[in-house]
Amino acid sequence: MPVNMDLTVIGPTLNIVGEINANEKLIIEGKVSTKAINLPGHSFTVGLDAVVEGDINCDQAIILGQLKGNIKASKEIYIGEKGTVDGDIESPYIKIEPTGNLTGRMRH
Repeated sequence: MPVNMDLTVIGPTLNIVGEINANEKLIIEGKVSTKAINLPGHSFTVGLDAVVEGDINCDQAIILGQLKGNIKASKEIYIGEKGTVDGDIESPYIKIEPTGNLTGRMRH
């Protein structure tokens, strides 16, 4: 089985507390409480059942679960049908599904 070295997945039973810095895309399926997640030039995904607390700086943000914090994405932000963001978002392209939820300000 090939290994993808450009991706990190935080599983559903893993809890992380602390700052995250990476040079690869990140998918969170568990719980993360952090001051900041910095992924310059890479994508960030909050999985459907994930709960993330902290500010995000990335290339592309995909929010399918819950995020409490601000997002600054250099390319795009997508909030899915069950995605919720409690914070401000900033990106040149923003898409929020009709049942997605944003409690905060939007800047593009």
